[in-house]
Amino acid sequence: MAPTGTPSSKMQNRNCKTVDSIWESCDIKRQSRQMKPVKFLLLTILGGFALPFSFAQTWTQTKAPSENWFSVASSADGTKLIAPCQFGSLFTSTNSGATWQTNTFFDCYLAALSGDGTRLIVTAGFQVYISTNGGAIWFSNSVSEDIAGIASSANGMELVAVNRSGNGGHIFTSTNGGMTWLTNSLAGRNWTSVASSADGTRLIATANTVSVGAGIYTSTNSGLTWVSNAVPVRAPDWGCAASSADGVRLAAGIGGNGGAIFTSTNSGGSWISNAIPRMVWNSLACSAVGRKLIAASSTSECIYTSADGGTTWASNSVPNVPWRSVASSADGNSLVAVGANFNQTYASKIYMSQTAPAPFMSSEYSNGGLALAWILPSTNFVLQSSADLSAWTDVTNQPVLNLSNLQNEVSLPVSSSNAFFRLSASP
Repeated sequence: MAPTGTPSSKMQNRNCKTVDSIWESCDIKRQSRQMKPVKFLLLTILGGFALPFSFAQTWTQTKAPSENWFSVASSADGTKLIAPCQFGSLFTSTNSGATWQTNTFFDCYLAALSGDGTRLIVTAGFQVYISTNGGAIWFSNSVSEDIAGIASSANGMELVAVNRSGNGGHIFTSTNGGMTWLTNSLAGRNWTSVASSADGTRLIATANTVSVGAGIYTSTNSGLTWVSNAVPVRAPDWGCAASSADGVRLAAGIGGNGGAIFTSTNSGGSWISNAIPRMVWNSLACSAVGRKLIAASSTSECIYTSADGGTTWASNSVPNVPWRSVASSADGNSLVAVGANFNQTYASKIYMSQTAPAPFMSSEYSNGGLALAWILPSTNFVLQSSADLSAWTDVTNQPVLNLSNLQNEVSLPVSSSNAFFRLSASP
């Protein structure tokens, strides 16, 4: 994640030191008497070397059983996971896949999660099932049509679902967490996927060539109206989409033969083709900033990742499995993938990839106090402060997850003395 501003000229880089022998932080001095916004930069270096722009992930198999998995979703911190599979079983995890619990549904297929992982959304036929307490209790509503794609805002209250043209090709939206649904005016397309910004206002949906209107569509008003995007490929079979937290960075993959992945850095205003092998791409996910991407192909049985917004890609060393669905944490350092298990031919487990997070900390003066923020990491960090860079103490103010940008935020009173801040990996 790139810093959102340049440090003030009054800021001085005082010290760079190794923290927990895993990563290094550059702590930048703050003159707290200056009541104007400044930025704090936290530079994470893994193993003493900066991460390359394009990097391959290391994947490990979780303890989930071998199933015919349909989809997977992740909370913002990557600890809470949900994965439906064939014959109605729904698997959930609250510890990054270390252990799994099961729920029984009838033909559940698609899943989504709120940013904190407390609100769970599952589709089964015409039904959309919602849990507001991590899966302990569920309620359902019918949208009268099979769902082909579903997405949720970070707070889990703004939902969007799309269906195939054979069932009407509608787009459904809910602003109350799935209690009631509205049918959008845009119909007749063979919708294949949908993705949402963190606040639910910016949406992207893809449609393929089974019916008229194939392509990429975007909305900036929670699905009230939609715009067809001009993409430099004629009538491809679009099969998957992903969105950054602010809805500015988008990605869409072609699910037909000779498939490509296109990315946009202006909410779909323009698109560019990525330098990635032409395959049938059926699942995409990205970090909250949108710089880290993961793409999966079922027919080519491969997973590719990008750390520079899709400019370059790296093939991942994964088993030969028809990868059906992938998901990412907010910082893009915790990834999860599930594969199909057609006719028990493949040993399709759930795989996780976790790398050392590299959060950048920023600060600004807000309401007479100091506000610190950093992108939600996949592993725990402790915010610490120091007056002289020699002794560090934990900041007792607990971070709050901002569901509009998926950042941890801490508010502190302004002191007249100098102060340094750092994020330290918790034991």
